[in-house]
Amino acid sequence: MPTALLALTSHLPPRLQMMDQFDGDHSGALSLEEFKKLLKHIDSRHRSLPPTAQVAKQQGIWLAKRLNDEAVPPGAGQPPPRLGRGAPFSFASQGQMAYVGKNVSVAGFGEDGGLVMGDAHMTNLIWRAAYWSMLADSRSMAAVPIDWIKEKAFGRDSSCWESTPPKSQ
Repeated sequence: MPTALLALTSHLPPRLQMMDQFDGDHSGALSLEEFKKLLKHIDSRHRSLPPTAQVAKQQGIWLAKRLNDEAVPPGAGQPPPRLGRGAPFSFASQGQMAYVGKNVSVAGFGEDGGLVMGDAHMTNLIWRAAYWSMLADSRSMAAVPIDWIKEKAFGRDSSCWESTPPKSQ
């Protein structure tokens, strides 16, 4: 008789009812091997979120909305909020862009995030426009394009600039 790891009961939520299909011997419990198959099935369907600021921003907005929706004014006499209710967090990819150097950028769009590298100048222009539009304040919005112009005029590496001619030895 296999070791029972998890007894199946009728009070399980619907998402856990899928354990029935992994109880091969219909014993009402999962053996170690059946439990491993269940975990392998769950892992095959699991897709982790990309570790990006885009995900963090969407999660922060979702959490703030949930907290604000469930906030109870002081003295309202209602029970404390329960965050277990409501729709779970859902990530909506808006694409990814990255500057990879020498005026070349890569872009990934869609749910699969397939990378697309188009014309170097066009992707770089799109990347710079997106970067500029996300700057926090007007000072940065003025300073960054000026830095881009200085980069075009003088190059990116300022460590080789010398204010005095080198001494001859």
